Amino acid sequence: MTTRTKSLTEDFAKWLGRYSPRNSLKADPAALEAEMDALMRALVKLAPMHGHLKWLEKVTDQLDYQMKTVAWPTVQELGAVASNVNKSATRLDRDHAEWRLDPVAVNAKRINAGESVGDEWLYGCRAVELLRSGLVSQDQVGKYRAYLYASQKSAYGEDAARRMEDEAKQKHDDAAGIYRDVGCGPKRSPVKRMPICAEEMV
Repeated sequence: MTTRTKSLTEDFAKWLGRYSPRNSLKADPAALEAEMDALMRALVKLAPMHGHLKWLEKVTDQLDYQMKTVAWPTVQELGAVASNVNKSATRLDRDHAEWRLDPVAVNAKRINAGESVGDEWLYGCRAVELLRSGLVSQDQVGKYRAYLYASQKSAYGEDAARRMEDEAKQKHDDAAGIYRDVGCGPKRSPVKRMPICAEEMV
C-alpha cells in the first residue's frame, strides 16, 4: 500500500466513523467489509496524485453538506461528489491558465484615472500598442507627453528637453513602423498579443 493510499484510507475511515453502515450491512460482516473496500477503491481511484488530503477534505465536506441520513454514502454518492470536486478543480486550473496580466489594459486604466505611467507608454512600441488598443485617446497621451516635456525642461533646460523629445518622437515613429511590418491590426486579444517591441522578438 502506497503512502498516498494509506493516508487516504485512514482519513476516510475516520470520517466514516461519524456515520453508521446501513442496517443490511451490519447483519453481514462479509458484505460490510466488501462495501468498505468498494468505497476505498472508488476514493483512491478518483483522488489526485498530489494534494490528495486537501482534496479528501473537500469531498467529505461536500458529503457532510448533502447527505440526508447518518448512513454511510454509497459508492455512487461518493463517486458523484468526488467527480464534481475534480471538475471544479479542473475548471479553476483552466481559468487560471487562460488569465494573463495585460500591461496595456493596466496602463490604460492608469491614464484614464490620471495616474502616472512610465515613459515607455508615451513614446515607443508600448505607446503604439496602447494607442492602437483604443483604450486611451491620442489627446490623453498628448497631455502626458506635454507634462513630460515640461518636467524635462524644468530639470534639464529647454534645449535638452527638445532634444529628448525629438529622440522620443523618432523612437515612436520607428516603433510604429515595426508595428505595421509585423502585421498587427487595430484589434487586440486580451490573452495573446503579437510582440512588437524589438526586445520581444529576440
